[in-house]
Amino acid sequence: FNLPHPQAMQWQGGEYAAETYVKTIREALHELGLFQALPSFVDAYNTQATQILHYLTACAKQVANSREAIRLIAEELNRHGATMSAIYLVDILNAAGHRTQRGGKYTGTPPGIYETISKAYTYYDSNGESSAADKIAKAFTRPDGSYAYE
Repeated sequence: FNLPHPQAMQWQGGEYAAETYVKTIREALHELGLFQALPSFVDAYNTQATQILHYLTACAKQVANSREAIRLIAEELNRHGATMSAIYLVDILNAAGHRTQRGGKYTGTPPGIYETISKAYTYYDSNGESSAADKIAKAFTRPDGSYAYE
């Protein structure tokens, strides 16, 4: 692949925007069998995704703490065979009124939400609820696609 410098992509629009290059590379790698997209139904630029985020936020408001909210959301994602970037989880927990142990809002900066997911995973795993822990492990990802609980 021959690509312009990332700064050049930043200032160009239309067919030369960075998203166009990313889409082209993904399609080419997929056709060659070198890339398989993970199933996902959360896309910030999609109206359906907004509805899903509102639904998950409403679900998260029904539970007492962030750990339970994470479990509930993980179960819903698992039911659909989907994953969610941990960054979206930050928005859901904050919108649902959940706060960190220190009383602040969740942020997407490391370790932040990743530590929260890891603690939820560890809690359920160490309390004999391996099914819940497994769902949490598989539900949330980092921007690079790796599991967020690790």
